[in-house]
Amino acid sequence: MKIEGNCSTRDDEANGILLQPRKTSVVRVQIMPIQPKTITHLPKRPPVDLAFTDLTYKVREGRKGNEKVILKSVSGRLRSGELTAIMGPSGAGKSTLLNILTGYKTTGLEGSVTMNDHERNLSTFRKLSAYIMQDNQLHGNLTVEESMKVAASLKLSSKIDKAEKEELIQEILDTLGLSEHRRTMTSNLSGGQKKRLSIALELVNNPPIMFFDEPTSGLDSSSCFQCISLLKTLARGGRTIICTIHQPSARLFEMFDALYTLAEGQCVYQGSTSQLVPFLRYQGLNCPSYHNPASFSKKLILRGISGQFRSGELTAILGPSGAGKSTLLNLLAGYKGYSGLQSEIRGVLSE
Repeated sequence: MKIEGNCSTRDDEANGILLQPRKTSVVRVQIMPIQPKTITHLPKRPPVDLAFTDLTYKVREGRKGNEKVILKSVSGRLRSGELTAIMGPSGAGKSTLLNILTGYKTTGLEGSVTMNDHERNLSTFRKLSAYIMQDNQLHGNLTVEESMKVAASLKLSSKIDKAEKEELIQEILDTLGLSEHRRTMTSNLSGGQKKRLSIALELVNNPPIMFFDEPTSGLDSSSCFQCISLLKTLARGGRTIICTIHQPSARLFEMFDALYTLAEGQCVYQGSTSQLVPFLRYQGLNCPSYHNPASFSKKLILRGISGQFRSGELTAILGPSGAGKSTLLNLLAGYKGYSGLQSEIRGVLSE
């Protein structure tokens, strides 16, 4: 912010805002945009696009070993330079899909995962990716600076000298707003600061693809915004950022570039967050302007309907205007379909 005194009283909206505390003087306050910080000392990494095709994941449950299908032939593509959210209600398969994409789950799996259009090699992929889990895995008896030095020693080549490592650590801490806490014990950090430190520890070797499981869990609204803003900045640097998120606010939702929505293990929507409302409108589901699109879509999924029509019976579909009667009829007739729901009709209908 730039403050100038004894300026001309002519109003110039393009340059700043005029404040007139007293009649004899004019103070001009000019708001200067802050340039986003970038990390220049990180090792160079090629961009990584991740794709998965017909992923099906099954588990056995109970003494009889009955199979339960968690993911039902889902497909998608996650691009570099984008911040992608995997959304859905509890039990939809978000964390399962994330664990498969990170390589943590490999058994009971059908389908393929490719990296830059080539079959993924797990050993290579794990060196290029980072997985920040919901619970912060930090050493409470180390300071922020000590934690960063340990990470740098383990992840960076021994050919890199100490001064260069120190410069890299300082740059990461400055970018993530942790430089003033470098001598603070990690056990004394706030929830948002712990989350940022977890990200900082993984940024040391600059992974081109990063996974986050519920990064905003346990944070207040201000810390949530700071966290997602940071992820957005990392994505703009050419990284592929993927995170699961339960129910973001409208402010957080519009910060994501892409959305992958799951319902009962199937894909309901994949695409830009800005196109979700037009997509729902095309399906006859109008999201009110005052409603959070993320909450609205989740509400529709949770209010899925089911039913059975028997031969030899005359069945009437009743409801007030806008209840979804025509949409249901079109779904049953096969005129309207949702991606990933070819085998079963699970309507996402408004009241």
